[in-house]
Amino acid sequence: MPFTTNNNRVDRRRFISATGAAGVTLLTGCTGGSDGGSNGGGNGDGGVSLTINMFTGQATDKNIKAFEEAVAAFEEQTGYSVKIKGIAQAGQVINQTQTAVQAGSPPNLAFMPAGGLLGMITNDFLEPVGDRIDSAKTFSRSDFTRERKFDIASLGGEEIYGVPAMSGHWGSLYYNPDMLEQAGYDPKKPNFKTWPEFLDVARDVKDATGVKPIGLSGADHIQTTVQWSGFFHTTGRDSWLTDDKSDTVLDSQPGIDAAKFAQTAVEDGLVPDGIVNMNGIDLRELFKSEKLFAYQTGSWEKAILDEQSDVNYGITWNPQHPDGRPSGFSGGWFFTIPKGAEHQDEAWSLIEHLMKVENISKWAQLPPILTDGLKNTFDGFQDGLGRDVGDIFVKEILNAAFPTIHANQGKMWAAQRQEYQQLLLGQKNADQAMGDLADKVRDLL
Repeated sequence: MPFTTNNNRVDRRRFISATGAAGVTLLTGCTGGSDGGSNGGGNGDGGVSLTINMFTGQATDKNIKAFEEAVAAFEEQTGYSVKIKGIAQAGQVINQTQTAVQAGSPPNLAFMPAGGLLGMITNDFLEPVGDRIDSAKTFSRSDFTRERKFDIASLGGEEIYGVPAMSGHWGSLYYNPDMLEQAGYDPKKPNFKTWPEFLDVARDVKDATGVKPIGLSGADHIQTTVQWSGFFHTTGRDSWLTDDKSDTVLDSQPGIDAAKFAQTAVEDGLVPDGIVNMNGIDLRELFKSEKLFAYQTGSWEKAILDEQSDVNYGITWNPQHPDGRPSGFSGGWFFTIPKGAEHQDEAWSLIEHLMKVENISKWAQLPPILTDGLKNTFDGFQDGLGRDVGDIFVKEILNAAFPTIHANQGKMWAAQRQEYQQLLLGQKNADQAMGDLADKVRDLL
């Protein structure tokens, strides 16, 4: 139907500190190549030195240690040396890898986000790895949570240019149980799985606490698209686009319903003032200072809240379409071999080693893409109330989807943010915003 209107502080996260404008830090603990460069000079004990551009922006100390230990074990087994170049900003992983390819000195491996991957494929900056995946010794396609992840790595074509490793899930709801109790509800049993139920509870929370309760990201940042897509995918749609990518569904029921959910929250005064200028970090700060009741984010948020705040928090299902399913946004990270990289066979052997379930379950900063690794990660996963909420993440991630697999993805996402901002500002209603967005997306198909 259409949509109408007691905390244990363990394993605390410490974000990698960015150094300089590029936001780069070097991880220690591995032998490193004696050439000191980024193209694998070949002077390790086994005659091969490898360099990997690795994203560290959401890694805990525990993740980093596990990654270094996995790499050290690989070095011991092979006699190769590996230099890990940790990069704390996702955009810089893309920029630095692209620049290195263009300069003719690419790293041997690069950990690439789904969004950046599409542009790298389009510009022919990556080596194909499809045949290697089919003959891999430590994993097979059936081990992955969703086959569609390989579509992202192929831009919807036949050749594959990346190995999915982590699922960038954005979808579960973090809420303040004290505010829920003030509104007359059981703080440990949040009974608001659908959008209408969630909005009703939010209205009661506002009346009881005076807080404008719902955090919606509106700043011109990827988080705005990601968060809104997290709600959109609960309709059961895997993409904004039709299966053949010839049209969009944004101006049909799934898109309009998701937009009406946000429109209702705005019209009923359920979002903080200035929401159009806020991103996920801003929402976190409001939540930590108890000026926000609930916001949608990912599993990594638990470690940040545990480290940075004593705020009481619960985790529950991402509010979903009344006729929908548990879901959310799922981009993710991929191992890639940059175009022209040396020692590609040796680099592939490092990928296979890092993708072993026993390794990826320990070093993955975000949910591992292997089904067994995913279950390992969320086994016994507790929220701030001490409840086991791992099943929520597992079910949502298994259903999570990616908004667009298209060469013009970046422009489509930028258009979405522009129209969504108009909706949040009250300058357009859901039908107008989604109609105008659909027209822009069709021009990009």
